[in-house]
Amino acid sequence: MKKWKKRIATVLVLAMLVTLMPVGTVEAKSKSPAKLGAKDFVYTFDGKKVNFVSQSKMMGNNYFLCSKDADVKSSAKSSLKTNRKVKLGSTESYVKKQYGKTAKVKVNNKERLYKYIKYDKYNNPTADISVWKNYLEYNYKKGSDNYKLRFYLDKKNKVSAIAYVKNLDKYYNYPNKELNPGLTFQAPKGKKITTKTINHKKVYIVPKGTKISFKKGAVSKTVFNRMSTKIDMYDLYGTKTAWYKEMYIPDSSGNRIKQGKNYDLYTIMDGHMWTIAADDLNMEELGEYLYFAMTFDDSRGGVRSKAPSTYYFKFQ
Repeated sequence: MKKWKKRIATVLVLAMLVTLMPVGTVEAKSKSPAKLGAKDFVYTFDGKKVNFVSQSKMMGNNYFLCSKDADVKSSAKSSLKTNRKVKLGSTESYVKKQYGKTAKVKVNNKERLYKYIKYDKYNNPTADISVWKNYLEYNYKKGSDNYKLRFYLDKKNKVSAIAYVKNLDKYYNYPNKELNPGLTFQAPKGKKITTKTINHKKVYIVPKGTKISFKKGAVSKTVFNRMSTKIDMYDLYGTKTAWYKEMYIPDSSGNRIKQGKNYDLYTIMDGHMWTIAADDLNMEELGEYLYFAMTFDDSRGGVRSKAPSTYYFKFQ
């Protein structure tokens, strides 16, 4: 009789342990990918509910990305939580628990969405795509529209970015190779140019008086003469605060600069940069900032033979 009592007591203790164990620590059994619905594209961003499907009704294709940044200051980091409680920093196993088992896909820098996010500097100037190693993807179809919910994972298999995507097949597919304009930086006599990694980007630290030149033959003269140039300035929070007024870099006469000649970088920018308030940027009082991004593009009617290329620099 005593043995039976002991066995019953043991069973009761085990039952209590199972009941008291926090739900979050219990791993769900593997299951097939969840059948997503419209409600899965409602998320909470900075405390506010957002309906991605409703917002994208008037657009043929669009996306929303919340990603971890690097080397960027912020007084209040943006936060996103999906309808099933996944957020930045969640584990791969937790994502699969909430959304079901799906293949883990290795990030490919030639994949359409990856390239689109990389070159979309208007929406993602500081997204740290360098930490993306794999992703998990879940799908939803409504009428003729295809929606994707994608979780990018870092090397520790934690969520480093969450993307809501509509009609990925309609996105512009950037070429796999970038334009090489042959740009070089040349330091003034007695000084040198160094590089620093900022926001996982190679940034040239250039002293005042640095010249730039474009190597002959890097691109054809025809391509060079139609190539557009953008120079954007970003503050420490990753916000664009000034940009270049011109579509191309003019020489002192207002004509396009030529390959094989040297041009003073500071002079190129001075008087040609607009601030957010549409005033001229005071190059003598730049203050603290993240970097300048100089982008070259060869787009004829939206068609490119090469993807845009960007060089990052800061004045010493």
